[in-house]
Amino acid sequence: MDLITFNTSDVGEIIRSKLEVDADPLAERILIIDRSDSIVINVMFRSGFTILPIAYSTTKLLTLLMIDNDKQYNGAVVDGVSCELVNATALEPSWIAI
Repeated sequence: MDLITFNTSDVGEIIRSKLEVDADPLAERILIIDRSDSIVINVMFRSGFTILPIAYSTTKLLTLLMIDNDKQYNGAVVDGVSCELVNATALEPSWIAI
């Protein structure tokens, strides 16, 4: 079996949006919703980051809904979120989704 290697110089730049979330540990689910059509585009289960299409860096179309699984606390909403532009080839290869 051959090992597949990833060489960033062969790929060039792949510009994407990076959404980094630093949430309360009690927020057990973080739903990332596209505000324009109310579709959940990603679900996170802890703080961290996710890579999204470039359109989310140039607009404020994201809404984040943070909830806990035990239904002990009220949900929290952050509206009008914008992402930062990143070169996806500089990230770990497992995060790149073209």
